[in-house]
Amino acid sequence: MSRKISVLLADNSEYFAIPCANVMKAHGLDVTMTEKDGRAVLEAVTNHQPDVVLMDVFLPRLDALGVLEGLEQKELTHRPRVMIMSGFFLQNFRYIPLISY
Repeated sequence: MSRKISVLLADNSEYFAIPCANVMKAHGLDVTMTEKDGRAVLEAVTNHQPDVVLMDVFLPRLDALGVLEGLEQKELTHRPRVMIMSGFFLQNFRYIPLISY
């Protein structure tokens, strides 16, 4: 049997995260949720070593770009793919290049 793809969902809200996690689980993904906080995301990546991290660009204590920098500094044996999203719109933000791991 093949291993399930593991996803770290950096949100634990009732209105978004739970329905999103349920859809991913229905498609065979292994989903772990953490609070919507950049430092919590870094800790969860270290503890769970997910294949994919899904997070908002705007996070308390450390935003998504700070999380990417933190991941770069960590000596991880397994680097996750990172997907950054937001429901917030900034006209010029789309021009900031983001590096995928």
